[in-house]
Formats: sequence, structure tokens, C-alpha cells
Amino acid sequence: LSLMKPYYERRGLELTTSRLRMARIPFGARLIENKVSIAPGFMLENVIVMAGVPSVMQVMLDDAAKYLKTGRKMLSQTIPVERPEGDIADMLSEHQSAYADISIGSYPSFIDGRMRCEIVLRSVDADYLNEAADSLVQKLAAL
Repeated sequence: LSLMKPYYERRGLELTTSRLRMARIPFGARLIENKVSIAPGFMLENVIVMAGVPSVMQVMLDDAAKYLKTGRKMLSQTIPVERPEGDIADMLSEHQSAYADISIGSYPSFIDGRMRCEIVLRSVDADYLNEAADSLVQKLAAL
């Protein structure tokens, strides 16, 4: 409320009941700054509450990011394949077994009258990801 009241007064706007609801913050929550329309979001433990308007949410997320605990960065590689997913499904299954710590996803599509798919490999280990991707590219080239 101490943020919102002067903001609305400067603009000659009334702090309506609806606007006052935006000042409700749970006890013990950390405020998330909102440089666009002043009404803050908040963070309570591992829950972050922000505005739903994309431009407002973006500035709030920028502020909230400094409070987030992060782990190792998830890396990904995408391999486009000009074949239907069914043609390579068994190969992907075998590859997934060989590289169990790599997340492998297949995303089929139909573009310009042709079936294709993108294979996405994900891991936090760059060397292992590169090895798995290189190995898969070689197997696909052999088809």
C-alpha cells in the first residue's frame, strides 16, 4: 500500500477496492518489484506470484530472477530429420537406452507436404550431450 498510494495519487487515480486487492501480500513474503504499474508481486518460499500481463510479468520476472536458486544449466541440441518419426523410432529407442542420462524427445511435423521431425537431446553435461548427439547424427546419416 505504501508503494501504491503515492503512485495513484500522482496520477490522480483513486485507489479503488479492486486496486487495493493488489496490495494484499502474505505475511513473510518478499516483494517482487513492478516498474510498470507499481503493484508488486511476491515470493513466498518457492512460490512466485506475478501479474499476468506479459509486459508487466517480464519486469517482475527480471526482479524475481535474482532470488531464484539455480542448478546446472540444461543444455540442448536439436537435430532436424527429413524422415517420418516412425522410420527412426526404433533407432531412437536404442539410442535412448545407450544414453540413459540424456533426455531425448522427438517432435514430428508436416511441412511442405513432407513428414519430418526434430530430435531434441538435453543434458546438463555438455561433453556427454555432444557425444550422444554426434553418435545419433552418425546413425541417422547411415540410414
